[in-house]
Formats: sequence, C-alpha cells, structure tokens
Amino acid sequence: MRRNIIVIGVLVLGWLILNVYTSILWEIRDVASQLDVNTMILYHGIAIILCFVLGLLLEHQSLIQRLSHKEKLKTSFSFYLGLILLALALVPPVFYLVYLGSIHSPFPKGGVGINMVTGLFNQFSNVQAILSVMAGSLIVKGLNTKQ
Repeated sequence: MRRNIIVIGVLVLGWLILNVYTSILWEIRDVASQLDVNTMILYHGIAIILCFVLGLLLEHQSLIQRLSHKEKLKTSFSFYLGLILLALALVPPVFYLVYLGSIHSPFPKGGVGINMVTGLFNQFSNVQAILSVMAGSLIVKGLNTKQ
C-alpha cells in the first residue's frame, strides 16, 4: 500500500512539474518577443532544473534506496556524464546568438561540421530539456553504494 502511495505521489509531482514547465515556456515566449535576454536565461535555467528534477523522479526508487543506505556513495562514469549533460542543458539557446554571434541549423539540414555540434542546441530549448531529464536519470544511476 505504501508503495502505491509513493507512486501516486511521484505521478502527481511529475504532473505538477510538467505544468509549471509548460507555464515557463509561455513566459520564455513572452520575454523573447520583448528581447529580454536576461529574463530568458533565468526562465531557461528554471525550466531545465524542473526537467532535471523530473529525471530524478523517474529514478525515485533507486534514489531512495541509495540515499537510505548508511554506506558511503561512490560515483561512476554515468554520474559524471549526467553532470556534463546537465551543464550542456543549462546553456540557453539565446547564448549562441548573443555570445557566439551565430545560429547554426542542426544536422542534416545544416550539413556537417559546426552544425552537428551547436545546431541542435541553438534553435529551441527542447533539446536541453531532454538532456536534463537524461542527466537526472544518469546521475542517480551513477551513484553506487557498492565497492
């Protein structure tokens, strides 16, 4: 019974996160029309953190199990990969235009080269949202209590 309550709680919390995330996307659209870059960056960061928490929620059983042990946590490659993905996700699409001065189309539309590296990040924040959910999941999977 307790397990069912936890699952329902996780589902409700995930649903609330998705609602707040969608609301923030509306706000990003509004401030983008006003060209308010600083507010866009702030909203992007909040949205990415929400998606990261959603990724943690997807692994809630493993997270609770790992944090409830008294043993010291060890990190693995997945943990560090998750941190790298989270760092990449926190860079907003407007960064590429404002600070790098260019926008590239993603592969295959943009071709090979720099487009394959930055093209997927500088159009929409959807890719960053997906990466942050993946980061949350990978970080939990990268925490081990085993020697």
